[in-house]
Amino acid sequence: MTYLYSYLQDVLDIPASTVTLIGLMCGVAMVIIRNKLAIPAMVFLLGPITFALSILANYVFARLELFALTQADQWLIATIFSATVGVTVGLCIGAVLARATDKSQSAQSRFHKA
Repeated sequence: MTYLYSYLQDVLDIPASTVTLIGLMCGVAMVIIRNKLAIPAMVFLLGPITFALSILANYVFARLELFALTQADQWLIATIFSATVGVTVGLCIGAVLARATDKSQSAQSRFHKA
């Protein structure tokens, strides 16, 4: 249990500027795609998912030392890339959930018509 706690502590131990920039980028992405969704209220589900996945991607990039986070330009690139990965994976998860919901509703409507 202490290993899990220390792992979560490492994930959540990122600078406030990084969290702010990731949150801003995820928010802008949600505003842009809000009108493109079949159910616009799904933004309230996708927003936290994309934010959490972006934080997790940032942790993975820092852990693998893909970018030198001591330099400002490398930090910015890593933060933008992690937000992009989080938004992309979050939208894919949302698309899969929407597709599954649509299939189950169409199957139920076919069952009730018969």
